[in-house]
Amino acid sequence: MAEDPQSPNLSKNFRLTVSGKKGDQSLGELSALTCSPEISMDGYLDASPLGTMFAVTGNITEQAEQIKFRYNISFRTAVETPSSRPGGPTAGTNLSFDEHSCSGSLLMKVGKAHEVFRSAGVVYTVLIAPEE
Repeated sequence: MAEDPQSPNLSKNFRLTVSGKKGDQSLGELSALTCSPEISMDGYLDASPLGTMFAVTGNITEQAEQIKFRYNISFRTAVETPSSRPGGPTAGTNLSFDEHSCSGSLLMKVGKAHEVFRSAGVVYTVLIAPEE
């Protein structure tokens, strides 16, 4: 595959890591290694059957001591609620999904985690760090 002359590679490999945390509890992370300024990744933050599905697309630009990260982030979490019959015991659970998204640009210090999104008591952070 020929390299796109409009999109030169970054000066080194960078690892982009997105993680979620609720209070002191880690919900997991999603990580990719790239030297391309364009990045796209999606997957589950953890291996649980009702884990959080995360999708990130963006563009990384090196700027002196910083990185500019343009992003689109979306996530979907499963929500279980008890279902019951009127006048009877709980019959099971209903499953629904909460979906959230955000987009924007962020000036980031290389190697420092930045809180990029909060929703429903969950804090999502992005870290971009150089990697050999």
